[in-house]
Amino acid sequence: MARQILASRNGCRVFLVGVAGFLSAALLFTLTGCATGPDGTVYQCIPHLGFQNSRQSRLCTQTQDKHMTTEDTPSGEKIIILASMRTGSSFVGQMFGQNSDIFYLFEPGTFLQAALRQRGDIFSQSLYIDMLDSLYRCNLTDYEYYSKWLSTQGPKSLLQQAPNMFKLLCSKPDISSEVHCGSVTHDSFVRTCMDLKKVAIKSVRISDIGSLLPLIKDKTVNLKVIHLVRDPRGMIASRVVAMNDIKKTADKVETFTDDTKTALINYCWNNLHNTDVGTNMPKFRDNYLLLRYEDVSLDPHEAARRIYNFTGLGAVPGNVSSWIQEHTSAHVAGTYSTSRVSSQVYQSWRSRLSFPTVKTIEEVGTCSKMMQRFGYLPAKDQDHLTNLNISLLSDNVPDVKRDIYAFDKPY
Repeated sequence: MARQILASRNGCRVFLVGVAGFLSAALLFTLTGCATGPDGTVYQCIPHLGFQNSRQSRLCTQTQDKHMTTEDTPSGEKIIILASMRTGSSFVGQMFGQNSDIFYLFEPGTFLQAALRQRGDIFSQSLYIDMLDSLYRCNLTDYEYYSKWLSTQGPKSLLQQAPNMFKLLCSKPDISSEVHCGSVTHDSFVRTCMDLKKVAIKSVRISDIGSLLPLIKDKTVNLKVIHLVRDPRGMIASRVVAMNDIKKTADKVETFTDDTKTALINYCWNNLHNTDVGTNMPKFRDNYLLLRYEDVSLDPHEAARRIYNFTGLGAVPGNVSSWIQEHTSAHVAGTYSTSRVSSQVYQSWRSRLSFPTVKTIEEVGTCSKMMQRFGYLPAKDQDHLTNLNISLLSDNVPDVKRDIYAFDKPY
């Protein structure tokens, strides 16, 4: 189990989550505040976690029957796409989302992060890991607010966030009507999840792969981790456009903010760290797949085959292959669109970044070491940068010993 109960008093539990003694310090969190219902049932409450307009100002859930037995946990494959912003994770996620036999969830931490921020709290990675553990077990006992939040989403958002729930609850009476969706209830969410058994989640909110170790060690979950990486030069060029973090002149990135530099430092270090853990720690080796965004872009069908083979899902379904073909052969405008001419877009950053900016990115933090580790080649000059006939990508991720880069995280 990802959760180990350290203490219990009046129904309030303190959980230990993380990898104690390895990679990072153990993370503690307390689900504080308890209430007793008229029937004597003890509830644990997270004060004001969203739903401020609701009559119920504190989110409360029963503390009974939190932990499921092995028999209660569905036996299908459990998968997570571990990624960062602007690395193609939405597209890769749809390789599962388009499969009606997989219970796919898009960024379930979105609401958790927004609700914590609204309270003035920072995002709790440990609470999020506990939430993921519950979702993989199709258990919403402590996270019923997630299904309530899904019910507040419009049809388009629900289709992205939880496509299986959209298919179950949404309909269009006639061609001229708008799509109408029923409410996502606790029972309908759990029932659909339990029926499908296979659960895949896409997330950009996990920085340390080590926090997933309990979900890998627990054989009732046996989590499979797809670690998606992208050339830091392409990632940051895409990110700053999406997040408006830098000034742009004629669609060329010229000036970075301090926040952007910090994000780049963390991105490169985290990916070095996570691939070292994934490839070297015995518990991870059979449950870890490294996937480059660029390889997905160059041959998305082969990437899908690798993903389905790694996760034990078998052959890629025909409708998934058709979706991939449709969404990689035509461009649909929009920063967050999943439709691109994938063989072209993966190196579009080379025409948007000046050579001095590229060299700045390559020299930030551990980014040069990350590029070497994942087979991203440095640009020699402006002509070399903009000549798309010259590849800046190695054919394969090189085999590199773990001692070529530093382990101390820069702050």
